[in-house]
Amino acid sequence: MSEKNILAGLLYLVGIIPILGIVISIVIWHTHRHVSIINYHFKQWLVLLIAGLIASVISMIPFLGKIVAGACFIVLFILWIIAMIHAFKGEQKPIPIIGGYAKEFKF
Repeated sequence: MSEKNILAGLLYLVGIIPILGIVISIVIWHTHRHVSIINYHFKQWLVLLIAGLIASVISMIPFLGKIVAGACFIVLFILWIIAMIHAFKGEQKPIPIIGGYAKEFKF
């Protein structure tokens, strides 16, 4: 496993730590953004983060929001594992369902 693959996988792994993980993921990307696999997986990770924030907002809706958000969080967890596996393997495959949105980021 190459250093690039490990760093790409770490974007997802440390990203689950509140605040500090987000900062670490941004620092990893910023220092290695010229590496295509890291740039690719940072964008994929960012889509997961945004989807998680949207699910958090949905969870504020009484009763039904909590059920929908709970289902979203389970799906996002599964997608997070899939994305992390792709990153550690050095593959640049989009995350199922939401990964296509990552190509909209132009940085």
